[in-house]
Amino acid sequence: NNIALPWANLKFYRLLYDIKTTKTTLNIKEGIFYNDLPGYSIKVMKKYPDGKTLKNVIIYDHTQNDGNKHVTLADSALMYVIMNKQYLVFELFNGNDYLDDADKTGGADQTDFATHGFRKSKVVMSLQAFDMHKTEEDQFKHHQIMMNIYELSHDLDSMKTTMKDVRKSMFLSSRSYFTYFLKDSQMPLDSIQKRLIKDDKKWIEKVLAKKKVTSSNPYQSLDYALNQARNMISFSEANQATLTSKNEDMFKTNLEWHHKFSNAIAVFVMFLIGAPLGAIIKKGGFGMPVVLAISFFILMYVMTQQGDKMAKEGKVLVQIGAWMSNLILFSIGMYFLKKAINDSRLFESDVYAVLWDKLRGKLMDTKLAQRFVKKATA
Repeated sequence: NNIALPWANLKFYRLLYDIKTTKTTLNIKEGIFYNDLPGYSIKVMKKYPDGKTLKNVIIYDHTQNDGNKHVTLADSALMYVIMNKQYLVFELFNGNDYLDDADKTGGADQTDFATHGFRKSKVVMSLQAFDMHKTEEDQFKHHQIMMNIYELSHDLDSMKTTMKDVRKSMFLSSRSYFTYFLKDSQMPLDSIQKRLIKDDKKWIEKVLAKKKVTSSNPYQSLDYALNQARNMISFSEANQATLTSKNEDMFKTNLEWHHKFSNAIAVFVMFLIGAPLGAIIKKGGFGMPVVLAISFFILMYVMTQQGDKMAKEGKVLVQIGAWMSNLILFSIGMYFLKKAINDSRLFESDVYAVLWDKLRGKLMDTKLAQRFVKKATA
């Protein structure tokens, strides 16, 4: 869990990313422009069953990034690959090659358009875009499942420090949206704010009264207060989103740290369930033992996923989410162990038949059952 699994996850996800980003196999369809080859746009009107013979081919050459100025038309063509599938060759027959602005090197005799016909020609294209390139592993090392215990602990400490800094910065920055502070504020006040707080008179009413007298707009103070309130709401929502995102990352990191141990303990918990079950069932083969084994494995998987989900969302403590399945299955295992020690017949059908007969007899002895019996006989 601490060494082999993070290394395997890193290799697997890097390979998976490389496969996803690699272009699929060459698949040119009839009547549709094919643009997956960098620098070329190809259209084929007819493609024969052998996959090589083509009819009415149009090739736009965009390798110079100068638009649709170089186009090749051919009546027919053969398509095949060479050099261990590194290059694609179009062998064209009976066509024309058109080039706009063929000569741009200067001089008096510049040609705006050039064309030439051919009976046979070849266009060779590189298939390097279809090769799978190795991505740097550093791009994936930040994910929690790629880390060991020490890296997770270091990341967790860094996240806690970052959360404290974000909260402190949020509180300091919010001061700009207020014109005064309360007396019990823990933040340092400037000289003007201290003077206003020490003033026993109703200084706020005095300031508003002066605004009403000197201002041409009687609603100027209200507009200012409304704008400040809106700015504060936007500021708070942005910081709340930041804190929520960092909290989720911290929960995921802490959860993965616990899973380094909970996944190992789960092996012993499942053994604690399996060994007593083997003694209780006393049957071999692929019948009841396999059904029960798969059932408990699915139960463990479902509880683990639900615990992880609730822990990541902050609905329960990370410790509870990570260890919930182990605790529940451990309780079930202890119950089975007790039954196995007492040589219980827990999974034998005749035991439940006897219990049902006893329960039915007790039910029949009740007054309500006797009334129904009397009515039925009458």
